[in-house]
Amino acid sequence: MSFRTLLLGALVALPLQAEAAPIVFAGTGAAGSDPLGNGYTLSVSGAAWGMPGAGLGSAPFAGSFEATAFRFTLAGGADGIDALASAFEALDDGESWTADVVGRTVTFTAPAGTSLAADELFYVNAGLLGAVSAGGFAFTASWFGPGDALPPVPVPAPAALGLLLVGLAGLGVARARR
Repeated sequence: MSFRTLLLGALVALPLQAEAAPIVFAGTGAAGSDPLGNGYTLSVSGAAWGMPGAGLGSAPFAGSFEATAFRFTLAGGADGIDALASAFEALDDGESWTADVVGRTVTFTAPAGTSLAADELFYVNAGLLGAVSAGGFAFTASWFGPGDALPPVPVPAPAALGLLLVGLAGLGVARARR
């Protein structure tokens, strides 16, 4: 086989490669789609973000890989994530994914041994806290596959720790004055 034939074969096969997880994306405003083609919608009145959208039913997964986790991080437009109003359901498997909320991030994880494959019906909803503004709404999100390690969610240092330190310093000063 000639070099020219190999090069031509490689160029033809290049566009046929499937996307690989993790797929990271960001969005703003009331509606859009991720890089895979999954549409999302913000419901200001319902205080939720979702794929295809809160109360809009389900949609086929547009990825060509098996997703095992999805992470949504609120960047602006609402006060936080409502853990009780957040859900991910893979309808073909009948499996609810586990929702873990840390600060302004919710991570949905598939049950062991399950995943979301191409064309399987699903929905995801992230419940939002406080006043929701479509004009200031922004987020980042990621799809993860079976071989992807989920990076840790940064946890902001709680203000209570600072208050504790100030209180201990005050006790130290009061004791020193005696």
